[in-house]
Amino acid sequence: MTKLNKILFPSFLAVLSTQIFAVDSYDVIDLGKLDDKSVFAQGINNADSIVGYGYTAFSDGDLPYHGFVYQNGLMTDLGAIENETTDISIAYDISDNDLVVGLSSETIESTDVARGFYKNVSSSEFNLIPSLDENSTLELRALAVNNNDYIVGFGRVNPSDDVDVNGNSVSAAVARGFVFDTVNQVLTQVDPLNYTNVKLESGLRDINNMGRAIGWSHVYVDNLLYAKSIYVDVSAPDTAIKLSLSDEKRSDFPFAINDNNLIVGKRHVGDSFYFSAFIYDMNTQTITDIPDLTADYKPSESADISIAYSINNQNQVVGTSLFDVVRDRYHAILFEGGVIKDLNNLIDCKSDPDAALTGSPDWVLYEARAINDNGIIIGNGFYKNERRAFMLKPRADGVQPKLCISEPTEEDDSGSGSLPVSILFVLMGLSLVRRLKKN
Repeated sequence: MTKLNKILFPSFLAVLSTQIFAVDSYDVIDLGKLDDKSVFAQGINNADSIVGYGYTAFSDGDLPYHGFVYQNGLMTDLGAIENETTDISIAYDISDNDLVVGLSSETIESTDVARGFYKNVSSSEFNLIPSLDENSTLELRALAVNNNDYIVGFGRVNPSDDVDVNGNSVSAAVARGFVFDTVNQVLTQVDPLNYTNVKLESGLRDINNMGRAIGWSHVYVDNLLYAKSIYVDVSAPDTAIKLSLSDEKRSDFPFAINDNNLIVGKRHVGDSFYFSAFIYDMNTQTITDIPDLTADYKPSESADISIAYSINNQNQVVGTSLFDVVRDRYHAILFEGGVIKDLNNLIDCKSDPDAALTGSPDWVLYEARAINDNGIIIGNGFYKNERRAFMLKPRADGVQPKLCISEPTEEDDSGSGSLPVSILFVLMGLSLVRRLKKN
């Protein structure tokens, strides 16, 4: 029986005690642009190589995009499968062996189809993962790869004997998770939990270096559809096992698993229908709920209050959390040592060290997508109101970020003789100059 708790358990604390990071501040690095357009960061390996995708060029009303790899300050366009009508690729993940996985679009029978691929950074060749279905025009996308070159993701199939919950025959393409062994070229389909030809879907999202992959499966409860977290082992990749992370009539989604078998994602909490970030320890079958930045706000409708996207082998977790309820704004977060941190509070207010530390910040970090074992975080935000991808590098212990100085929102009309903060600083500076001259 799974124990649901909102505190850190002793076993989890023991694992946390191995952390080598207690970060006080970060340097922000702008990943730049691809073809002079915005990019979106998706994954990072332990050599600090980053992958994602960026828009390339506008043509005939289309908005094509290409996967990229960012290494040593340089961004490289990964290109796309050569085909007749489309020019699209996305890179989702990269292993420590520099194997990149993602999707690229191919024209098949006059239809543009998303094909899962894997390729080495140094190679121009796109290796395609076979389709799960005899109908090769159904899509497949590769979402994660481990250091043993196992790839997971999901594709679409059209089972000929599927029925709906009432037993009526249906014909529709549905999602299925997969595990692909690149060494032996073996593709294994992962069916939904308790699959009995009822129209259901499944998908895999991440895989660790121990060979455990995590994902989700649809289930019916009283004729209502819910998503439940699952895991599979590469030793038996066709057998999905349910993880009990929420009540029977609630949904949960895992996003990442580390080599300590800790899983992070989002789940419905209690009787609510909002999603909140969590950590699940497969070793002790215990759950830790990650606090939200808006702890007192609990909506009644379905919404994402927070999501945990990634966890490294030091058990640092990154993701996003609702920050401004009224404006529906999210901030990138770090969760370590039982404490949630707004990453916007761990960077300098101004990226230019010579700029005056006043006004609004240059950067607004709204999601942290991944963190590697070096503690380097990648994600997406806004730089001077323009959407940009970022990399955060931990600073030396004890270095504090330079925070913004808040300007007064209105003048004091009380006649008390109070002065605005900015003028006080000027007067203090003049007074100091006069004292220095006297000395």
